[in-house]
Amino acid sequence: MTANDSSTGGYLVPSGYEDAGQDIDLDLVFQPAVAALTGIDPTLVRPRWQRLPPKQPEPHIDWCALSVTDIAADTNAITTFSEALSGGVERHETLTVLCSFYGPNSALRASDLRDGLMLSQNRSALLAAGIAFKRADTIRRIPELTNRRFINRADISLTFRRHSRRTYPILSVLSSSGSIMADGGGGNITTEPFDTENGQ
Repeated sequence: MTANDSSTGGYLVPSGYEDAGQDIDLDLVFQPAVAALTGIDPTLVRPRWQRLPPKQPEPHIDWCALSVTDIAADTNAITTFSEALSGGVERHETLTVLCSFYGPNSALRASDLRDGLMLSQNRSALLAAGIAFKRADTIRRIPELTNRRFINRADISLTFRRHSRRTYPILSVLSSSGSIMADGGGGNITTEPFDTENGQ
């Protein structure tokens, strides 16, 4: 089935995305930062929900499960028409990332992450992906009962902001001509595309 564009009528679906991804792709954007700022082995900083969950590490090992739990969009989006064959919908989003740390140093690792994100150098990789750190919430110590023993656990929610853009196959009007009729007379009009290089 051929996708629609603005000349065919019917529903339009995105033809391109400009953000750091969705679903597990988005979780994986945060994984390197969490591993680096906490000193936890990167293989032990894992997306929270996986199709085939790996074996849980032993209680004496520090590890982290993380996930983007909320993607809140600003109320208003901007629609743009910048190219001959596309238009877009742009908006800002607020992301909530829940990091659950397990192991004997769970609260310490959560605070390492919180304080590490205060340094601009530590935020640079996320900024390169279009994600800006906003704030860290309270660290909550929530030991988890597993196999009749409590395992240390500390949760922290982090808030980030990002700009998101979806491209749609919207055809721009490159030129047009016609007539305008009014009580005092009329005339012909012609429109031409705007010359962005020369400002004309």
